[in-house]
Amino acid sequence: MKWKDFFPNDFKETPYFDGRVVCYPNIKTIRDYLAWRQVDCHINNQYNTCFWALVKSGKTEKEAHQALKGTFSKDKNKLLLQQFQVNYNDEPAVFRKGSSVYRDKVKTDDCGNPIKRTREAITVSSFDLIGPEFWENHQYILGEASDYLCLGGKEKYGYEYVKKFDDIHRLPYSNWTIVRISACQFDQFSLIHSFDKPNDETALRLMNACASLMMEQFPDIIFGYGFDNEYRYDLPLENCCVCMENTTKKTDKDKICVSAWHNFASFHQ
Repeated sequence: MKWKDFFPNDFKETPYFDGRVVCYPNIKTIRDYLAWRQVDCHINNQYNTCFWALVKSGKTEKEAHQALKGTFSKDKNKLLLQQFQVNYNDEPAVFRKGSSVYRDKVKTDDCGNPIKRTREAITVSSFDLIGPEFWENHQYILGEASDYLCLGGKEKYGYEYVKKFDDIHRLPYSNWTIVRISACQFDQFSLIHSFDKPNDETALRLMNACASLMMEQFPDIIFGYGFDNEYRYDLPLENCCVCMENTTKKTDKDKICVSAWHNFASFHQ
C-alpha cells in the first residue's frame, strides 16, 4: 500500500514480518521497556555507523568487525571523529534515537491553520524516551498513573526485570501489552532493493508511515516505537484483549498479534 509512495521501483522480493505479543504489569515496566529499546537503538546504530564507515573506506566486513571487537561507546565516537571526521552526536536523531509514534494534542488543522479546540494528531518524532522530559510533557499518553513516575516514583526495575515477562502469558486483568513487529531477513531485503547503509532514510520513513497507519486502524494503540527494521506498539490490555494460556485454540493474545502483523505487512506493500 505504501511502498510506491516512497520508492519508484517495484518489489523485487516480498518483505517478511514476525509478530509477537508480550504482557507487562504496569506503566513503569512499559517505560523501562521503551528505554531499553532506545538504548539498543543507540548501541546498534553506533556500531553500524562505524562498521559501514570502515567498509566504505576499504576494509572487508570481517576486518571491520574485528576492528570494532571489544570497543566501547567512547572508542567508537573517537574512531568516527578521528578517521572519518564524523561527530556521532550530529547524526540525525531518527537514526540515533529511533521513531516514536503517538497522538499529540494540537491546536492546528491538517494544513497548519490554528483552531480553537484541541484535537489529536498522529505524530512521528525522535525524542529521548529514557529521561523524564518527554513523559512530563506528554502525561496524557500513558494516563494519569504516569504522573507518579514523573513526580517521584523511585522503583528500580530495569532491563533484567523487563526481560522476565518475555515468557509469561498469564497476567492479571488491566495490564499492558507490547506488540512487536520485526522484519525477517531484512539484510537480504535491503540488499536486493539497494538500501543505503548504515541507514536508509526513505526506508525508515516508509516504516514510520506504516506505523502511523497502524495507529489509525487500531484506536487502542496508544504509542509506537521503532528503529531499523522493527516496530513495537503499546496497548492497554483492558481495552484490547485478555492474555491467557490456552492449548487448544488461538488466544486473544495470538489473535491481536496476527492482526497487527497482517496489517503492518499489508501497509508496507
